[in-house]
Amino acid sequence: MERIGNKIIGTKGTELEIVLSGLAMLGIYDPSDDMVKALMEDGEYEEVNKKEELEKIATDSFKNTRVDDIREVITDDNFFDFEEETNNETIGEYMSYLFSDSWNIYKAQVRRGIAVEETELEFLNNGKCKMNKRTVSGPTISYLRIIANEIKPTITGMDGKVYSSVITREEKNIKMVRFIIKEETGEVTITYYLKQRETLAKERESAMWR
Repeated sequence: MERIGNKIIGTKGTELEIVLSGLAMLGIYDPSDDMVKALMEDGEYEEVNKKEELEKIATDSFKNTRVDDIREVITDDNFFDFEEETNNETIGEYMSYLFSDSWNIYKAQVRRGIAVEETELEFLNNGKCKMNKRTVSGPTISYLRIIANEIKPTITGMDGKVYSSVITREEKNIKMVRFIIKEETGEVTITYYLKQRETLAKERESAMWR
């Protein structure tokens, strides 16, 4: 698959997984349904200039409005982050407060576009534990796999990364923390699922009786 001008050229009749893998190699990790369908059925897709399309929509919407009533044309410049404060804190620094409060990671999911890697803690009947890793969806991306491989109950796999935004949520005895990291290759989202160390210790003990 290759990009020629504003067209992406592939092979007609290509299967979904091959199309997604080819798009990922072009740096497109979250393709639209129309793009995927066109590449599978026709073997090519013509990209539309987003800014021109938005300006056309704005022009068509206001074409019957008096000029002095038109205040602004919708362009990409109108979109902004809700939280605009600059953050210098790393994921490791943020998570260290949770670790010191006895929260430990038992599951994590790292995502870039449609590519998702996951790792989850498993206790064995000999008292030991391991992190089981798997590709959930999309093409396997080495960078995401490396992050997943490094995650442990008190190691984030992204300790030194400065995050752009973070949200937290609690449900019963589980705490969820989701970070968004902006990188040159696109946004990476990583979600950690945590339980209290005491809870995990009980799960370990139960596993030893299996």
